[in-house]
Amino acid sequence: MALLQQWRDKAYNDKANKQELQKLWSDYFRKERDIYAELLKNPDEEVKGTVKELADKYGISLEYMVGFLDGINDSLKAPNPIETMEEDTVVSLAFDKEKLYKNMVGAGADWLYKLEAWNDIFSEEKQKELYLEQKKSGTVVKPKKIYPNDPCPCGSGKKYKKCHGKTWCWVGRRRPHGSADNLAMKKDCLRPLLNNGRRLQTVLSCCLSWQTHAGKVHQFCLFITFLANSAARPRSSSSG
Repeated sequence: MALLQQWRDKAYNDKANKQELQKLWSDYFRKERDIYAELLKNPDEEVKGTVKELADKYGISLEYMVGFLDGINDSLKAPNPIETMEEDTVVSLAFDKEKLYKNMVGAGADWLYKLEAWNDIFSEEKQKELYLEQKKSGTVVKPKKIYPNDPCPCGSGKKYKKCHGKTWCWVGRRRPHGSADNLAMKKDCLRPLLNNGRRLQTVLSCCLSWQTHAGKVHQFCLFITFLANSAARPRSSSSG
């Protein structure tokens, strides 16, 4: 099994003991911060070597080095072959400074983008500029609401309610005349809930607010279906 897959199987294992997993990540984040602090001292110098050599250079385990290479890969000038790399694979840590800073902001890793070393690389104004650029790039623009009598955006020339609007699930609304298809969809959406017996009350209580949001009915169906399926899964025996 490739090194990266081994790391991901261990670090992202949702069946693992939560306390042990939290301990692993806490320890990893400390080591990660130390490596970045060292790299940022000479940001234009390319650090290169085999995976094993770099692990030894920074005094960390091989698996932590693999995790670090996974995390920094999107910020490099040339990505490494992380999916297939082995101990003796030669990799580079030559990073794009702006891309690295913005990716740290995007990850919400304030312990990394607030490292003192960044002040020697970018001015305070530049850091603010990069920060805002990254935040704006992740802003979700709310689409214009489509009303039943509006033209369907597919370009068919029909009203929305007579075209793609017919595929909505009408749970919690007055059912349109002759909407047998919608009634069938309603039953399909709720079937996982009906099969969950005693979990029904708990799941619905979590979702009541969704029913009251105009224009969110279909999302409501998908959401409660997801919760019902999640509730049906056996709980992990792990503690914490």
